Parts: sequence; structure tokens; C-alpha cells
Amino acid sequence: MASFHKEWNEVRQEEHWFLKSEGEWHCEFRVRIEGVPAKIQGMMRLQGDSLSCTNQVNLIVRCDVPLLGKKIARFLADDSHAKIEREYQTTRQLL
Repeated sequence: MASFHKEWNEVRQEEHWFLKSEGEWHCEFRVRIEGVPAKIQGMMRLQGDSLSCTNQVNLIVRCDVPLLGKKIARFLADDSHAKIEREYQTTRQLL
């Protein structure tokens, strides 16, 4: 796994947002990590009003590398969760 985990990896995230109903936005996204043979995709649901906002994120991580695929996928899922949580805490501090 060390060959995939570098100090810096170029990441490209593509998002497609659409208004589902009043006060609710949905997003379908894909993430590509340069040099990592895995696919990350998911959906977000953003709901809110003038008092609060909720962003629900669902991820699907898949890696088809023989023998290591599940470990790579688990690492990416855990890493993504940690980064989402860190971003959430930063946003809360800024508000």
C-alpha cells in the first residue's frame, strides 16, 4: 500500500448539484486520486432553513486490485471520513 500512499496526490472531484425540493439540494460526485487504482463516488443531501443546515454524505469506495483491494478501499474510506469530519469542524469554527 505504500506505493499508493504518497505525501501528495493530485485529486479531482466532479460534482453535479440539483435542487430536489424547496430547501433541499442533492449532489452526485466522483473522486479520482492520481496514481491510486480505486474509485470513490457518492451522494450528498443538503437540507436547511434560516436556522440550521444538514449535509448528509454517502460514500462508495471500490478498489479491484487483487489481494489488496479491500485494504486500499478501507484505508480510503477511513481517510475520507477523517477529512470530512475535519472539514466539518473547521466550518463550525468559522461560523
